[in-house]
Amino acid sequence: MSILPDVSRTNEPRGSALISARAARTARRADLDMFEHRVEAAVRCDFDIADTEALADALGVATDEELAFLREFRAKANGSEAAMELVARKIEMFSTINNRRIARRFSS
Repeated sequence: MSILPDVSRTNEPRGSALISARAARTARRADLDMFEHRVEAAVRCDFDIADTEALADALGVATDEELAFLREFRAKANGSEAAMELVARKIEMFSTINNRRIARRFSS
């Protein structure tokens, strides 16, 4: 079965029928291209949502762990300024390591 119209049954000149068939084929291709584009855009959107949720989870866990570290070692410092300075430096290191790891994981 041909997708070209039966030119023998039309009063249009042959060239006009071929142009109509070509236009119909082009329109079908354009519709398919738009459909595929919409599907790909929806998939990219779902990827973005999943990545954003995973990033939020990773940042939340990192923050919770840094705060837990701070609470635990602030109590151990028992008011000592020198001990608190040490805790502050370790928390900064902890945060830097977490931030770099998270940035590597979620950077393009």
